[in-house]
Parts: sequence; structure tokens; C-alpha cells
Amino acid sequence: MKKRCPRNELNTLEALLFASGEPVSIRDMAKVLGIEEKACERQIQLLRRTMEQERSGRQIERFENRYQMSTNPLYYAPIAVLYQSKQKIKLTDTQQIGRA
Repeated sequence: MKKRCPRNELNTLEALLFASGEPVSIRDMAKVLGIEEKACERQIQLLRRTMEQERSGRQIERFENRYQMSTNPLYYAPIAVLYQSKQKIKLTDTQQIGRA
């Protein structure tokens, strides 16, 4: 049995959730980490608390026995501003091309 490294487990869980566009099951994450599902659940809860305490731009949401990383609602407003400004730029560029 390989020696556990909790910090590496947390980092791996974060990477798995970040890379996945869909919720990931506890079973699948535990299998990747080579740990029991209960230990995986504890690590996810620790990661969630850490992100909450740091007011991270990301959060981990639970859907039954699956987890998914998403944007923290605290930061929706600045994200909306970014995408609104990008949309305006795209519209302006398109209008200029159409006039040429």
C-alpha cells in the first residue's frame, strides 16, 4: 500500500475537479487517488472549507454523491463586466468589417 500524502491528495482533487466540466463521483476520485471513499470525502470537505476561508474565486458544489468546481457567486459581477466588454468589442469589430 502506498504512503498517503494529504497535501498531494488535495491538489489532485482540485485538479480533477477543475479539469472536469461535469460533476465527478466520489468513487472515481477515490479510485484515481488510491484511497477509500470516506477519506476522499474528508479531503473534499477540507478543500471546500479552505476555498471558503480564502474567499477563492472557485467553489466546490455537491450534487448527490458527485462534486463539481464552479465560479464563486461572490465574483459574478466582475466576470459579467469582463464578458460584457468582450462582447462589445466583438460587435464593434464585426460592424467595422461589414462596412469595409
